[in-house]
Amino acid sequence: MLVSKIVERVDIPHEEGQWVDLRQLSFTAIEEAGKVKQRKGVADVRDMGGDVFEAIMRSSKRQVDDDDQERDPVDSYDWETLINKALVGWSYDGKPTLERIRDLDMKTARWMAIEICKRNPVEDEETAKNG
Repeated sequence: MLVSKIVERVDIPHEEGQWVDLRQLSFTAIEEAGKVKQRKGVADVRDMGGDVFEAIMRSSKRQVDDDDQERDPVDSYDWETLINKALVGWSYDGKPTLERIRDLDMKTARWMAIEICKRNPVEDEETAKNG
């Protein structure tokens, strides 16, 4: 299915009367948001130095094994990329630009990223095999 024309208006629950128009994302946009998140994470760890990097990698491996099922899908993606790719309109003054997206408060940005993920579910390997 081609998704670029699929747009849904969604009310912002914590801002009465405010809404956003969200476009469904293509697979390349979703992949890009994941890759941006990974690159930022690697850069952050690299900036910490070698010993810290090794400790984080050991801890990360244990944590992934322990709670892989509990991970929130929105945390796998760069929110700015998701929002920039999906947001086509809003009730705020002016058009949504990257600069204005970066001016969103944390609560609204997280809510919007979650809504985008809900509308663009990515099947894991197990679901894809069984579906």
